[in-house]
Amino acid sequence: MALAKTRTLNKIEIVGSFKHLQARYEIKVTDGDEIVATSYERESYAPNTSIASLPTELQPYATTAWTSDVVSAYNDHIAEYLAAEETE
Repeated sequence: MALAKTRTLNKIEIVGSFKHLQARYEIKVTDGDEIVATSYERESYAPNTSIASLPTELQPYATTAWTSDVVSAYNDHIAEYLAAEETE
């Protein structure tokens, strides 16, 4: 049999005050009907990420979580952080 690798969205989390979007994917390697290996990988997206650039299955979650208030607060936080870095 030939080995096959599949990547399936396994978990979606919205975390923190800035509503970062985390996606966990399950990677399965199969040989016919037998699972040979399983692993996981994660991707994380900040609220200043373009929703159109996200994987299609994540876009509805980002649209709901990333309100204009959340995005503005996140952008303000980043600007404050960068300003503090410049003064050091």
